[in-house]
Amino acid sequence: MKRTLLLFVLTTGIVTVGNALAFAVQLIFARALPPDAYGALNAVFGLSTTLASPFTALPFVITQLTAEAGPEARHVAGVARRIFVVTLGLVAALCVLCFLLAPWTLVGLSVPFYVAALALPLIVASTILSFLPIGFAQYQRRYVAMSFAVAGVPSFRFFAGVLFVLVLGLGIDGGYAGLAAGGLLVFVVGSLFQRRLLLHKGAIWPPTIRWKEVASLTVPAILSVFFITALTFIDLPIVRSFATPHESGLYSAASMLAKIPLLLSNILINLVFPEVIQLTKTGGASNRASLKLIGSALAFTLATSGGVTLIMIVFASPLIVLTAGPAYADAAGLLGIVAVSMTLLAATSLLVTYAIARRDYFIVLPVALDLAAVLVVPHVFSLDVTQFAWLLLGAISFTLLVALGWLFASHRISPVTDGV
Repeated sequence: MKRTLLLFVLTTGIVTVGNALAFAVQLIFARALPPDAYGALNAVFGLSTTLASPFTALPFVITQLTAEAGPEARHVAGVARRIFVVTLGLVAALCVLCFLLAPWTLVGLSVPFYVAALALPLIVASTILSFLPIGFAQYQRRYVAMSFAVAGVPSFRFFAGVLFVLVLGLGIDGGYAGLAAGGLLVFVVGSLFQRRLLLHKGAIWPPTIRWKEVASLTVPAILSVFFITALTFIDLPIVRSFATPHESGLYSAASMLAKIPLLLSNILINLVFPEVIQLTKTGGASNRASLKLIGSALAFTLATSGGVTLIMIVFASPLIVLTAGPAYADAAGLLGIVAVSMTLLAATSLLVTYAIARRDYFIVLPVALDLAAVLVVPHVFSLDVTQFAWLLLGAISFTLLVALGWLFASHRISPVTDGV
């Protein structure tokens, strides 16, 4: 238990530094750009993150398949190399698709063609590629290295943002370049650290793993993680699609600040998953150790994220003005609502991760329904940005209640016993 708590604190501390830099680069963008341009920048960022979200499951897929590969190094290396090559191919195909769909994308986001055709694919590609070194470190259970990889993406974005926006004065184009640079640098550095694994002589795909089994492991995980990640970032392009550019900028300021509580706990997802996988392999997925793990993670999440959210609710107006500037003062009313949503989403994400690790995929359905509601309802009922924020809160609250009900019911069906 002490080891688990120490890992929670250490990994969260490392990632918190990265998240602080992620917030700092948003401050740079908000201060350097007018609200309409800032809204456009974050709408593209939100859409690119949503498009890349199915690949957020890469660390989980890597961990699952390497666990199935067995102890032989050549089989583990074979899995890692195959995932690496397939991911590169899929990234190339997705970039081409983004380019082909650019004429429709720019209409929805009200951005220039070159942004939809060039900046969006680059940000999508860099985001996806950054998941590979994170996944390799996760399967190796090198949690500190994994934390540095996770924190590296926003850290590199910060330094690139400072260079392109402040030093070179490239404005919104510098912002797009900065967002793309972070993931690419983590991918390059992480791949160099994993070169022994990827270049292992004699690497071969394990004969015990069939493609049908790969699909059964990966598809539900990809869907679950996609829906959760989409709920995190889809609000930005949605608001851009129905609100005025100025309102979109105000919402972006509140939303990016409100995501801090969620980002604080995200690293715990990467820690919980391999630990539950290990318990599953030893027959302990339904025992007291498993419940203690998810219970500790939830308590830690609610304590840290909830505390930050409370500060945001109490000091919403001065925080918005202090961080984004007086031009965004009207966003203060949105901050508390979205911050509570992100805290509840942090807890939901942990439960979804726990369910995936136990190969229980019922939780996919309520998360999918939430995403559908967030996508459809604003346009059907012509919501304003405040009403949309309340819709987001209601949808996430619904999923959390269902997830907690699932946790209670699943452990009632599988009685808790001591062990491991």
